[in-house]
Amino acid sequence: MISAQALAIRHAIECGEYDHATRLWNQWSAELRSASERGEPRKAEWAEAMELYEWSRTTLRCARSHLTDRLNALHVAGAYGVPASRGTAAVNTKL
Repeated sequence: MISAQALAIRHAIECGEYDHATRLWNQWSAELRSASERGEPRKAEWAEAMELYEWSRTTLRCARSHLTDRLNALHVAGAYGVPASRGTAAVNTKL
């Protein structure tokens, strides 16, 4: 079963709400750290955090690559005086 924290972080990333995802990650990390200091963390929680970390890393790398491609298309279009296509004009700069 996926925890509420993991679902919330995943949803924020999927929606491109990277600042919100960061806040959620920081909150969850603090909770895990506190539990660890009390000797309470379970292996399942750490495994879930690692799995979400790997998923997040891959997803964010793909998003960054996609945005870089769109930005490059704008630069090329500008260099040749060609209007950028409608799809490349709205680059999301949240990353």
